[in-house]
Amino acid sequence: MSDERAHETGAPAGGSPGPLGKRPRILLWIAGAIVAVLALAGLFLLGTRLPDLLAPAPVVTPTPTPTPTPTETVEPVGPVEPGEYRWDDLLGGECLDPYVDAWQDEYTVVDCAEPHGGQLIARVTYDLGAEDDAPYPGREALSAPLYLACTDPAVLDPSAAGAYDDLAVQSSYPVTEEQWDEGHREYSCFVSRTSGEPLTGSLAVPPVDQ
Repeated sequence: MSDERAHETGAPAGGSPGPLGKRPRILLWIAGAIVAVLALAGLFLLGTRLPDLLAPAPVVTPTPTPTPTPTETVEPVGPVEPGEYRWDDLLGGECLDPYVDAWQDEYTVVDCAEPHGGQLIARVTYDLGAEDDAPYPGREALSAPLYLACTDPAVLDPSAAGAYDDLAVQSSYPVTEEQWDEGHREYSCFVSRTSGEPLTGSLAVPPVDQ
């Protein structure tokens, strides 16, 4: 009796597999379908990116660096405004009162329309002083040409000067090597009257740009 029960409850010999035998195949099909879907998605993404990947790299055009425009140095032109000034702050053309001589440390600048004792008609840099390392040429070499330079018609207005028969011309210049080395490379031309009477108006030739 026990043998019959054991035979009845066992799996039939040579029979078809039960439901558990089909499950691995279904899982394989599902996995294959997932792989196929992923492969198609990858191909789609590759297709959308392919034109960008195969396109030539953009050419970078360098931006030209702008060339700086040199700034022109404009030299100040005199005369300076009325007031008190050191001798080396004058630019040329200033009317001065009082005026003692060409070697004062300070001067009072006044309006040239007013009577005045003297005038600085020009302040000019020596040609040989243009180079920074130019050696001091000596007092004689610096003073010798100054009378002609200060009475030149391009410096002293001939028509204005003709109104005076007692006009005196004086000049100043760097008298020591120390002054020269400090950068004082200019000579100054002054006019006044030997009678001590005042001047009226300007005797300087105006700059070309005025």
